[in-house]
Amino acid sequence: MLTKEELIESTEADFMNEDQLEYIRELLLDMRNRFAGEQLLTTTQTERHSDLADRAHQEEQWMLSIRKRALDNDLLSDIDKALYKVERGEYGYCETSGEPIDIKRLLANPTSRTSVEEQERVEKIDQLNRR
Repeated sequence: MLTKEELIESTEADFMNEDQLEYIRELLLDMRNRFAGEQLLTTTQTERHSDLADRAHQEEQWMLSIRKRALDNDLLSDIDKALYKVERGEYGYCETSGEPIDIKRLLANPTSRTSVEEQERVEKIDQLNRR
């Protein structure tokens, strides 16, 4: 299996070849297993508190836990979508432009769906629309 450095070097010659896809696939599977395991460990405990401040604190913690679980579910969904693309040989290309996504971006965020340039373009449009 390739090292991270070999992956970056080999991408310059041949983008998303079999070895690179296997490296990314293993990376995504590790991420998926880690987050799925964390979700199993997080449980919501309910206790009854008579003090209003304790109840408020408990409800706040419960809401934060629900929010974190929702974000984790979103991440797991993104990981599954990326794994699907790896299996189909479509991984690593910007969903908007079709151009290859920089390998360093993919290593930093393996669930990236757009290139840096495309993401910046979308963010600029969002900023203009907010004004």
